[in-house]
Amino acid sequence: MKKWSFVAPLVVLAVAVFLFFAIRGHWTSWQSNAAVQKTSDAYVTANQIPLSTRISGTVKTVDVQDYQAVKAGQPLIVLDDSDYSAVVKGAQAAIAAAKAGLVANEDAKHAADASVDGANAAIAQAKAAVQAAQAAIAAAQAQAKQAAQEYARVDALYTHQAATQEQYDRAVAARDATQAGLQAKHAEAARAQAAIATGEAAEAAALQQRSELNAKESALQAQIAAKKAQL
Repeated sequence: MKKWSFVAPLVVLAVAVFLFFAIRGHWTSWQSNAAVQKTSDAYVTANQIPLSTRISGTVKTVDVQDYQAVKAGQPLIVLDDSDYSAVVKGAQAAIAAAKAGLVANEDAKHAADASVDGANAAIAQAKAAVQAAQAAIAAAQAQAKQAAQEYARVDALYTHQAATQEQYDRAVAARDATQAGLQAKHAEAARAQAAIATGEAAEAAALQQRSELNAKESALQAQIAAKKAQL
């Protein structure tokens, strides 16, 4: 009899515990399962994490589900990058075009430098021609003066019939030839002076072009830097 004396209380206790939890779990089920919920004492808690965007775009895919735990750096959404791809291709094309422009500009700079050197050589040659023409003018002036004096002497003799027609004709021819030669030397000197002016103008134009090419190079480099920054 003593052996079973503690069994009955344990059974009663177990039944009481079972009934307690059963009643507690379904005590208000008729309210919680109702189609319309009503209460005068309720609150909602939630974790809110704000998301801010640095760029705009159309969402292509969402890589997470609602209430899914995520880690720092994990992609959440994928944007449609067609617009940005077009911008990237445009920037790359602009960089390539600017680099090609730099190459062409460098070639133009070399050509301008060659033009400057050619103009300097032409100026130096023209100056040497001017010096040679001036020396030739001095010699031609001496010859023309001598021929004029000889003509004056022969003309006086011819007037007094002391010189032959042949002597007179030779004196006239020598005078005219030396005068023509003097004029030719003056013309050569004038052409040499004009060549100097032409060479100086060509040099100034080449230097101006070189300066413009330098400015263009700076602009192209700035354009490349801007497009790289945009890229």
